Amino acid sequence: MEQDPVVAEVMRINDDLRKSLAWMDLVLASLSESICVIDKDGTIKFANDAFADLAFKPRILVLGANMCQVLSLIGSDKKLLTNEDLVAAWSVETAKNLRGDYTLGDSVIQLKAYYIPKLEQMILLLRDVTREHEVDRVKTEFISIASHQLRTP
Repeated sequence: MEQDPVVAEVMRINDDLRKSLAWMDLVLASLSESICVIDKDGTIKFANDAFADLAFKPRILVLGANMCQVLSLIGSDKKLLTNEDLVAAWSVETAKNLRGDYTLGDSVIQLKAYYIPKLEQMILLLRDVTREHEVDRVKTEFISIASHQLRTP
């Protein structure tokens, strides 16, 4: 029995979509930047391997968990990032309020948040900038010492 051409085309398109999704997941999972997608409840819908490494948990355990329970990020105001903070930032304009440096243990984590209205989800990009902050501190200290030495006879 011959297959209906419309059904065959739908099956081909479905197969192409599955391959594209698998490819996108592979690409996003392999990025060195930590990526996390959350819904309005703060539930993690997607996380790449770098995000799971940041949380010191396997990726499978991060998915479906609450972002604020997975990562205890402390802002520059010394307050813990909470679900209420995430809910309050639930628009294109206010998602930018989450951006900045946070502390996670001994690390400095740079957070950028992007709200995607059509999907009603937020993309969080997190990057460990501890090394960059240390290099900047050492550079500033070196310049300070060098300028002091040049001014002193």
